[in-house]
Amino acid sequence: MNVTALIVTFNRLDKLKETLMATRRLPFQHIVIVNNASNDGTKEWLETIDDSRISLLHKNNNNGGAGGFRFGSEYISKSFHTDWVIFYDDDAYPCEDFLTRFENISPNKNEIYCALVRNTNGEVCKMNLPWKSKTSSVIDNIKYLRDSQTYIANPRASSEVISFSFVGAVIPAKILSETYSFIKEELFIYYDDVYYSSYLNLIGHKINFRIELEFIHDVIASTNWDNQEWKIYYLSRNLLLSKSLYHNVEYFSLSAKVFRIIKYALVGLTCKNKKRYYNYLIKGIFHGIKKVSGNNH
Repeated sequence: MNVTALIVTFNRLDKLKETLMATRRLPFQHIVIVNNASNDGTKEWLETIDDSRISLLHKNNNNGGAGGFRFGSEYISKSFHTDWVIFYDDDAYPCEDFLTRFENISPNKNEIYCALVRNTNGEVCKMNLPWKSKTSSVIDNIKYLRDSQTYIANPRASSEVISFSFVGAVIPAKILSETYSFIKEELFIYYDDVYYSSYLNLIGHKINFRIELEFIHDVIASTNWDNQEWKIYYLSRNLLLSKSLYHNVEYFSLSAKVFRIIKYALVGLTCKNKKRYYNYLIKGIFHGIKKVSGNNH
């Protein structure tokens, strides 16, 4: 089985070292690392590594996870013969027998797979759980607020889903080569994986959530936006951009957008710097309506 790892990094050298150490232990045929113009010594450190499997792609600008995965996907599609490509960030890595587990499920090369993601404490990362159905109506969104399990994949059972996270997505190289242009770098961060994966599902590609496939994501669950208020700009803006980027295809219904924007507005009440948070939120909504994309925070 010929499998390629695709890792995108930006200014997280300490975590990248752990990620790459775990990655190199596995029998990947190729390891592609997209360095999004890091300035913390990442480039210099990467160039000291002696491993013929590693391809380093140093970019001159940072266009986010979306741009990094788009760039790496194009490079892989044009440079290697491989069967599968596994996506992940610089703060995530596959479990030590991931490729053996993947081979043991006898994957269909015409289907997409996504992993169960846990943090370093073994807890399920809810942010990386795929959707199994969408909220379309006001009633759906109320149900989602009361019990999200109706719409989010059950971490205790494998199932077919309609989206995936870029942490632990395993995509057949053939499908990736035909669709990587739908990874939209204009999004920078947030919803890039949701929109791309749901679009793949929409055009007929089956997505399988398999709990045997495990990834570790070195993150801490938190709803605290302090010192990272700028991120709400992309979360609110990109919520409104799918129609303009995906041939008039809307992922979120109008009611879902309204519910999420209300949620974002309420979250801001807990921030220390409320003025900065709400400035970014309002700017994101305004730019989403005006179809402004790219790195603009």
